[in-house]
Amino acid sequence: MLKATFILLFFMLSLAFAQEKYVVAVGEADLLQETIVVNTVALEGESDVLVSRRLEEFPSIIINDLSFYPKFFVGKQVSAALENEFLLKITAKQEQKTVRIKSVLSKKGKYFEREQVIPLGEFREQYRHWAHRISDFVFKSLQGGKDSIFLSEIVFVSDRTSVGDQVFKELYIMDFDGSNVRRLTGHRGIVISPAVSPDKRFVAYSLLKKRPNGQKEIALYLLDIATRKERILSNRPGINSGAYFHPDGESLYVSMSFVGNTEIYRIDLKGNIIEQMTKNYAEDVDPSLNADGSMMTFLSSRSGKAMIYTMDTKKKEETSKRISYVGTFNATPRFSPSGKEIVFSSWYDNKFDLFRIGADGLGLVRLTKNFGSNEDPVYSFDGEFIAFNSKRVLSRKRAVQNLYIATRDGLILKKISDRFGNCTSPRWIK
Repeated sequence: MLKATFILLFFMLSLAFAQEKYVVAVGEADLLQETIVVNTVALEGESDVLVSRRLEEFPSIIINDLSFYPKFFVGKQVSAALENEFLLKITAKQEQKTVRIKSVLSKKGKYFEREQVIPLGEFREQYRHWAHRISDFVFKSLQGGKDSIFLSEIVFVSDRTSVGDQVFKELYIMDFDGSNVRRLTGHRGIVISPAVSPDKRFVAYSLLKKRPNGQKEIALYLLDIATRKERILSNRPGINSGAYFHPDGESLYVSMSFVGNTEIYRIDLKGNIIEQMTKNYAEDVDPSLNADGSMMTFLSSRSGKAMIYTMDTKKKEETSKRISYVGTFNATPRFSPSGKEIVFSSWYDNKFDLFRIGADGLGLVRLTKNFGSNEDPVYSFDGEFIAFNSKRVLSRKRAVQNLYIATRDGLILKKISDRFGNCTSPRWIK
């Protein structure tokens, strides 16, 4: 039974000092595609070489940001804007201990202004973040105050620290566009299945290691992102994996096999079991919850092969329902923020592809085709984008896995990891 569970699991996994002010002088929010002309940043007075170089990168960062929304924006860098184009003019001044940046977005009859005062050290180290903030200012100004993805981050797993035949997979975090990568763990083991807490403070993940007797152990850890401190939540015999935070942030749903059969349990942040969620002869793994925690989707072999099921978290088994019938087997179901959709991967045509289905089991949509083998999809906080990993076979002996962002309808927008080892398991953080 444990061997079967490992096979199933293999497929399941295979700015406090800143001051800002906004001024909106004239104009309504536009919903049509707009051209944004980003000028070179104008420097007022003198600045040190590092600050100048950082500011020179702002136009390219902003134009790249806007390209994630091709339906709304076209960004370009030229000397002047046409009458029907928005001009984004950025001026910057280095003061004694700060950098003051003013952004003005305007075209005939419309004017938006924003000012940022940033501590000098913070600007030098986190300048891309402040460029993303200007992109977010543009988005909010022209999209009625809606949040963009420009300030979000993505947690993921990479094997880039592997040495020879020894494969190590560690946890990393980066900006939404793939920049500013930082490593979060250093176990020299195999990290799998990360999950981010609602308050963005913690990441739960599982670590695969071999015991001295040669048996595999999958323990569940909890990591404080800010302090990098980690602790074991559950190292019960067998599997402790596939964690997902409850919206209350005080508990997690996790797959555990300490009783023999793999079931889904709810545990608190000390690792104590609150309740058992599934109770079935089959293997039940990889839970995901809707926004209020009232509905759970999960992967189960009840039909003889791994398929997607849903369940009312209060009534549990009596409401269990199979909703997927596509492919040889399915993996990694994830609710959309609205709770109306579930995105998942399915082994179809001898590879994984992404599919979307209504939480009621209706409206199946295939999202990827002829784009490598695609797995582990997850929605952005606004439900407009899906991050996933895609494997490309380069030769008989070599393949590479990278992270991509697509729209919820499957339009591939960007590759956000490159030459950083094999990257998997993206998890979005707002």
